[in-house]
Amino acid sequence: MQTATQHSQLTFDQAINLALDLLPGLRHDFQVIADLRKSKARDMPGVGRYGLKIPDPCMPIFRQYFPDLFQDDTELQGKAWLKFMQKPEAERFKVQRTL
Repeated sequence: MQTATQHSQLTFDQAINLALDLLPGLRHDFQVIADLRKSKARDMPGVGRYGLKIPDPCMPIFRQYFPDLFQDDTELQGKAWLKFMQKPEAERFKVQRTL
């Protein structure tokens, strides 16, 4: 088991992988994301198009590693999300590979 000090030394990807180990249902969420990526359902009328799907248990990790994504200024927040989507860390959350 890792201590709080060790958690603070984890990279974002390591923190997500630790969450996958600790929360068995999270693997299913990531499988849903992978299935959506392969599916055309993401483009169906009424469903809309979206680029990222982030499971709820991952949100605290996002808040810790990417606080700009949650700032009050919506314009800056939008820019931060666009910047995040270009990072390698975003890949496992992308529904649309070409964003």
